[in-house]
Amino acid sequence: MQTFSIIISTIIILLIIAAIITLIKYPKQILIDAPAGFMKISVERFLSTIAFVTIPIWLPFWFLDNQFKWGIFELKFFKFFYEFDTSEPNEDEQPDIEYPVKEKLQIDFELHTKYFISSLQDSKRIVSSLENNLANIDKSLKDPQIFKIGGLTVVRTSELNLYDFNLLIQCLDNDFKRSKNFGFAKNSKTSFFGIADKKTLNNIVGQTSTGNNYAYSLVNGQENYLGINNEIDLSSKYTTDFFDELTGKIPAGNIR
Repeated sequence: MQTFSIIISTIIILLIIAAIITLIKYPKQILIDAPAGFMKISVERFLSTIAFVTIPIWLPFWFLDNQFKWGIFELKFFKFFYEFDTSEPNEDEQPDIEYPVKEKLQIDFELHTKYFISSLQDSKRIVSSLENNLANIDKSLKDPQIFKIGGLTVVRTSELNLYDFNLLIQCLDNDFKRSKNFGFAKNSKTSFFGIADKKTLNNIVGQTSTGNNYAYSLVNGQENYLGINNEIDLSSKYTTDFFDELTGKIPAGNIR
């Protein structure tokens, strides 16, 4: 009996330690993302219940509005009464497509210097985002160096493969939607910048130093190449020359 109690106590202690380690490693996911998700579900269920119970009140007005084309129920405020959905459009509604590859540009990414560039001024939040998103795939950010240049925050790092580099561009854009976020890589032969594609779900689009537009798919197993396709619309005023000049201004040393 005493042995059984010791085993149970040991298991409980190990579970507590595991919970503490998980909380320390993923504080955002546990303390913010999970409660926010539960709250969103509860609110949606509550509003759906209200919409169902009040059907006798609003349904006749909906028919009249539909018949005479008043457009009242097309207002965003009223849509949940008959759509039972108050959630904002999200990235899951973007088409999950791949751009045609006209040419494969092979990239020896180990020879490139890697930069993440953002209009967000809080460098600690940027580095934290990079670190947390890499931790989710059991990797870590190596030797981040932080610089402030021309109103932009630049993070230079090393030891990223091409997939992780592009994944982090998308993660930065997801974490800081109100900021402009870019990835830029260069060596003596080739440079290119990438941004999260707003028109599709899992693509990074960008431009090379030769002026070619490209797409990088995060789901098709694309490894060390960029998919050249000059029909891709970047919707960006930036060029590789701009980022090359920007990163060329980086002084020696690490500015925090």
